[in-house]
Amino acid sequence: MRQIALLITNIQGDSETLTLIRDATFNSKVNGEKLLTFSVSPNDPGFDFVIPESIIQFRNAEYIIRRVNEKDFGNKTYKQVEAVHRFFIDMIDCFQYQLHTGSQTFVAALSRVFGPTPYHFQVIGSFGAEEFENFGRDNCLSLFKTVLERYGAEFTVQSRTVTIQKRIGQNTDFQFRWGVNLKAIDKQEDTDNFSTHIEGFGGEEREDGTFPVHEKYTSPNAKIFGIRHAEPVYDERRTVAANMQQHLRDVLIDEPQLSVTVSLADLRQAGYASNYPEVGDWGFIVYEPMNNFVAEARIVEVTETLNALLEPIDIQVTLSNVRQRMTETVTRFANTSKKLDRILAGQDKVPMGGLADAVRIATNALLSARTELNFEDGIKAISKVNSNHIVLFNSAGIGISTDGLQTFRNAITAFGVVAESIMAGVITQGGSRSVMISGGYVYTFDGNDLNASFGQHGLEFFALNGDLACTLYPSRSISNPNVRGATLTMEPNAYFSIAYQQGQHRYQSFDTSQERGQTIVAGAVRSQQQGSRLSMYANAAMIGADLGNSIFGSRVTDQAHMQLIQTSSRNNVQIGFGGYTNRNDSVFELVHNLNAEQVTVMMTARSNGVTFPSYSTWFGQRQARISPVSNGVQWTAGNGNYIYQHESNGQVEIYMGGRMMHAFKADGTKQGGAISVDDELLGMSPVDSPQYLIEYMIMDVEPGKRIFIDERFLKAVGGKFAIFPANGASLKKDNKSFVVGGAEPTDVRIVGERYDKAGAFWQLQDDWANRDQEFGPANIDVTFEDRQDDQIKIEDQEAVYNAESRETARARAASVTSYVIENRGTRNELDHG
Repeated sequence: MRQIALLITNIQGDSETLTLIRDATFNSKVNGEKLLTFSVSPNDPGFDFVIPESIIQFRNAEYIIRRVNEKDFGNKTYKQVEAVHRFFIDMIDCFQYQLHTGSQTFVAALSRVFGPTPYHFQVIGSFGAEEFENFGRDNCLSLFKTVLERYGAEFTVQSRTVTIQKRIGQNTDFQFRWGVNLKAIDKQEDTDNFSTHIEGFGGEEREDGTFPVHEKYTSPNAKIFGIRHAEPVYDERRTVAANMQQHLRDVLIDEPQLSVTVSLADLRQAGYASNYPEVGDWGFIVYEPMNNFVAEARIVEVTETLNALLEPIDIQVTLSNVRQRMTETVTRFANTSKKLDRILAGQDKVPMGGLADAVRIATNALLSARTELNFEDGIKAISKVNSNHIVLFNSAGIGISTDGLQTFRNAITAFGVVAESIMAGVITQGGSRSVMISGGYVYTFDGNDLNASFGQHGLEFFALNGDLACTLYPSRSISNPNVRGATLTMEPNAYFSIAYQQGQHRYQSFDTSQERGQTIVAGAVRSQQQGSRLSMYANAAMIGADLGNSIFGSRVTDQAHMQLIQTSSRNNVQIGFGGYTNRNDSVFELVHNLNAEQVTVMMTARSNGVTFPSYSTWFGQRQARISPVSNGVQWTAGNGNYIYQHESNGQVEIYMGGRMMHAFKADGTKQGGAISVDDELLGMSPVDSPQYLIEYMIMDVEPGKRIFIDERFLKAVGGKFAIFPANGASLKKDNKSFVVGGAEPTDVRIVGERYDKAGAFWQLQDDWANRDQEFGPANIDVTFEDRQDDQIKIEDQEAVYNAESRETARARAASVTSYVIENRGTRNELDHG
């Protein structure tokens, strides 16, 4: 007796065969579930390998045992086994740790789902973007369910490739009519969630209770069943009316939920032409009890009973228009409560996008050859696993069908090659300028020279010598991964520029070069007469839109800005701050970097003036400056020569040669003179006189007592002085002293002319002015050294590459370039081939 063996491998990696299998069934559903069940007896050589987590090879796929129920059978036991397709287990065991909030495309969402997994995905058809909140930090199967639900998609798995599209299966046009051609094994009718009208509210609710988006949808079935209101949708993420309208159509269950299980024979009698039922195929159920109500129904489940050779001996097919969920078989393995409520059986035909016409042409070309070739003598390769999978060879071409020769979605004809997906190690397009697809990258070549590559989230550009020049790739913030963007990375010593093409030259408006150590930003290229302008603003929304003012208006002067303006006669610079709304307390600051964490404010400008908080303000190179000090301000004009004014009392002091010569107090008193005597600088109170008089007084001088004149006074007046008694008493004096006569004490005043100003009388005030000093702006005579390193140059780039540089050796990636040379010939061969 012929036996079929199943290969089983335990978690240690040891393998054995199962040969005594019985009661085997295989169940597949439209939601992707695949479940293999069987029993095995103790006499089977692989009996001890039948334990949880062992792997079974079945129909070119791996199934993992998740449940083993061992039961008594006489004095022995047998095992009942449930094994799930490996895809679900792998997806559960992989985790996405990153979190995403915001809009994301279908491909971006799938990239996050499959990134941590060993699976690749391909998408057929188009999907819009959807909003997500806190997407991530879950196992990948749970996230995959969320994506399928949000975008309304279905999937199939082939090896490590997951194909996702709006709806799997084919339109087969089978038709079941209740009471006519349907012999129901199991029938279900459900109207619990049945409704014909739904309303949706999107955006944030306003204070008056209304919403920015309010959409309504009434099903055509309301004409049959009347208006039945469904629970409304409230979703802040949906702010576009068209998106809300589509969402309402997707979620409304507007027909009774019907389900029937039939045999494959009954299905064929109803018009199903395929040799093997495929989940997802759809046709119609005509429900006689409800006025011949027509429901589009799909094959949502296929259950095969297998013999010892693992061949189907009975096939039961479940047809339904019920929205399918993942059953407990998978969800108990996933250990998650998330459901797939939107894997719906049948409302729209499968979108084929740009392939639709090509598929139709290829199908007609192959089938029209029936009159030219006897198909009984022709070649048809039929899969032993699935008889719907047929490869047809005839004079029109080669066609590959998955629906029993009804259509050829993959074909080669005189019209070209049609393919839903192509999996290959390398795909090339020949010629001197060519493209190669390999290893997840798309490469472009000029002959054997690699120019660019795209793949793995990056676009790379190469120099003529084959070295990588730069990479453009999506990026995200390290501190906040939800903040996404794009980054252009230059290789060491490479430059990046944005330029205008003028004849054979390019002029950069932006140029940054690590090799030259400079970054240049310039306005648009215009003639000297036309002029140009380079502007920098803080907020683009307040500049104004290209097609008119933005929603914020055009308020360029209500924000910080800087403009470099060239006109036909002027080169102007304008730096602006402040604003005319609520920004009048704005500041313009000049700071000095003090250390790694601190700065020192050197100047602060406000609407009411300019402040220099910390350091001196210099004028030219002649030591002239204004300096803030702890208790006032100092005006300096050379070493040791300055004027100091106290903040606390307003006193002004004048220093010359580092010594104070004059002092003026707020009360009007003044120390207006100073004299050097014996190397001491002595201050005096000036007397308003046309002469330079020095005087002092002595009180209560006793009569007859000799009074000696102060020695320093004598020196200050050159030994000449006059004495004036207050009461008119007589006195006698010599060159150093005097004696007062009379009977009463008296006060005396001693006066003399300053020795260095003796004889001076009535000085003109203007004569004090320094005739050598010209008042006016300081002469700023700063000289810059003529150094090549300090010169800024904008270097032109040639538009046509230098022919000599093309003779140098190129290599981007040795394996890629070598492949091109070895498999496509030399450049001459390519050019002439």
